[in-house]
Amino acid sequence: MREWSVDLKTLHTLGPDLTRVEAYVDDLVGILKPFAVAAGYDSLAVTARFNVRARTVDAALTKALRIFAASFKRIHFPDPPDVVSAEVETVEELDRRLQESNFPDLVGIAEVAEILGVTKQRASELSRSRRFPKPIAQLAAGPVWDRHAIARFVERWPRRRTGRPKKAAAMAG
Repeated sequence: MREWSVDLKTLHTLGPDLTRVEAYVDDLVGILKPFAVAAGYDSLAVTARFNVRARTVDAALTKALRIFAASFKRIHFPDPPDVVSAEVETVEELDRRLQESNFPDLVGIAEVAEILGVTKQRASELSRSRRFPKPIAQLAAGPVWDRHAIARFVERWPRRRTGRPKKAAAMAG
């Protein structure tokens, strides 16, 4: 037997009265508490993620759907749940995914300059070129980019030689 995390979403017809929806969801959480539940809601849907023990992914989904429907009956929800989406994964896989960062690695002009090996002034000039990646956001402190977009730019960036260009030899007259 494995432990599975099942995320179910059901639509409801309770309308925009979120106080009423919240009361039902509170009751639902109380019933599903032994299954390590996390629930949410809005004016259109109720979602619940909870754990079940089963041998296979199919058995886990079947068991979760049965528990979900029975829970809605116990709280006297006006309509039986019409599940519109389901996600099933092992608890281990969920834990692994939750450890991953879901926030991009952001860099500003100082970090861009360091990555490119140029001054901040030169990095600022480059950032205004057509070939340079567009910033994710423009903050009061300046633009910010996804570090991976800058790395892709570096791969195709034709670096110039450093230092001042050599002066052309004076023409003998």
